[in-house]
Amino acid sequence: MAQKIKLFEKNKIDYQNENITITVTDSVATDNGQAIVDYIRNRNNNSSWVTTESTDAAGTYLEIDMADTEAIDTIILVGHNFKNFTIYYWNGGSYTAIQAYTNSIAYTTQCTFTEVQTSKIKILISSCQTTDDDKFLKQLIVTKLVRQLAAYPEISKPTHETYRSIGKMLSGKSNFVSQIGGFSVDLKLGYWNNDDDLLCLEKLFFNRLPMLLWLCGGDEDQFKFKRVGYRLEDLYLVRPSNDYVPQWFSNVYSTGLDISIKLVESVD
Repeated sequence: MAQKIKLFEKNKIDYQNENITITVTDSVATDNGQAIVDYIRNRNNNSSWVTTESTDAAGTYLEIDMADTEAIDTIILVGHNFKNFTIYYWNGGSYTAIQAYTNSIAYTTQCTFTEVQTSKIKILISSCQTTDDDKFLKQLIVTKLVRQLAAYPEISKPTHETYRSIGKMLSGKSNFVSQIGGFSVDLKLGYWNNDDDLLCLEKLFFNRLPMLLWLCGGDEDQFKFKRVGYRLEDLYLVRPSNDYVPQWFSNVYSTGLDISIKLVESVD
């Protein structure tokens, strides 16, 4: 079933949060990946946490201490090879299981649950999709859903900037200065009349806080092809770059609003 666009709060364990501590436990691996485990919170799918010579029997743990108590209802594991694993949250005295996954073949997993207040998350990885493979995880997103839009706005100009500038060298060759990220998209709807959607947009414009944008909403199969920007692993921290112009459709006050919002990938 097709899922509409989702917006989430900024990842609670984003790399800009200096209070996060992640501990890896693996009794078998010659390298449990502790030195690179922070890659799972750097917003980049081109890097990952990975073990060396771990096995299914290791019973590998990732324990995330957020230091502060946070309200969360969604955990997304982006780019992983876990087959049997369990996600837990700290209830103040012990760990409580949120969800156990058995025989998973997913590359990206969305775990949704009733909101909890917690300061710690733990993931037990019991086995991989290929027996005794080393574990890997590209991103771990711990967050809270802000809104799944009721409307289907037009997704216009989804842009992935691959180069910031091009200069000419003395030899006449081009010199490309590349950048990471640089995603932007316009969401347009000529008749936006859902009050909760509009409240969400106003929150985006006026609270000055970026949100995580998930264009596929958790269902990449609704698109004919699994293309960049519309896949499960494509989540972007964005904020509006245009002004808020809430114009009534056809200037009839009892209709919906004709709104266009330009969202650009945010550094903070």
